[in-house]
Amino acid sequence: MNKKGFVLIETIVVILVLCVLLIMLYGGYMNVITAVQKKSHYDNTEYIYKTTLVKDYLLEKNINIETETIITICQGKDACLERFTDNYMKELVNQMHINSIYITNWNPAKIGKNNFSSLEATTQNYLNKLDATDENAYRLIVMYENENSLGKTPAVYEYASIKIGDVK
Repeated sequence: MNKKGFVLIETIVVILVLCVLLIMLYGGYMNVITAVQKKSHYDNTEYIYKTTLVKDYLLEKNINIETETIITICQGKDACLERFTDNYMKELVNQMHINSIYITNWNPAKIGKNNFSSLEATTQNYLNKLDATDENAYRLIVMYENENSLGKTPAVYEYASIKIGDVK
């Protein structure tokens, strides 16, 4: 009888330990899934390719990129259409659903949070999620309206950023 009671208590302890381990694993797994979902609208291959086309255009037009804060090339689709005079870039804005274009220092920590106030909330969130590296470069950030959310409220925006030049 004494051995049966010990086996029962031992089984309960093992089950309890396994439950605690499974809960911890589930918590860690959910943190990873949440982080992936948050970053799912950032820097996917399609948008990086589109951003490269914008970069090539801006470099061809010799746009000044030297900044310690944020240069707003255009903010809002209508502003982007007004900003660019040639048909090539207007077509890019329309076809790729470009909403805004910015140039910043590569390291978001060097920009300063107070300089974020003129940006959309989604752009501020994107900048806050970027890794703070000490690379001496500039970052081209392009905000795209997701094709599946066109005409819907609220719109879903996706971002991509690429290196555009070196700090001199």
